[in-house]
Amino acid sequence: MNDILPPPSSYSRSGNRESGFTLIEVAIAVAILGIGLTTLITVQTRNVDRYLAENMNFSASLYARYIMTAIETSRETPETGSEDGKLEEKLDELGYFSGELEASEALKEEIRGWRYNQEVSSVGISPLEDVLRRIDLKVIWGESESEGAHLIYFAYVRKKNMLGGR
Repeated sequence: MNDILPPPSSYSRSGNRESGFTLIEVAIAVAILGIGLTTLITVQTRNVDRYLAENMNFSASLYARYIMTAIETSRETPETGSEDGKLEEKLDELGYFSGELEASEALKEEIRGWRYNQEVSSVGISPLEDVLRRIDLKVIWGESESEGAHLIYFAYVRKKNMLGGR
């Protein structure tokens, strides 16, 4: 029976140890590993959120630019006032989804729930009030303006019937 058990001196902390790590060493290593992984996951989640927000911002700017181009190239000058609605309906009205049916449906699905607000006003400078209009276009995504994000885009449009308009 003495041949099966190692001698008692191999159990002591002094001298050479042939066994593995102690429970404390493993616990500390797991804690350090856990903190490191938690930090990495947090940073990665923030980066993904930033990427998604930037992607939404980029898309919103393209949609806003499309609407502004349609306003700028229109034969009619926009009247002063405000207009709110669903972005999908506004883009559909302007012919944005007139391409391939599957691609159009995918784009519509992407912006479902997005809204826009368009405000047209005079510039506020007396010689130019009848000639120029300021257009503020806000594209909003998310549940509400405070929860989601928005993009404000503005341009000045010359009245078509003034100064030898087109």
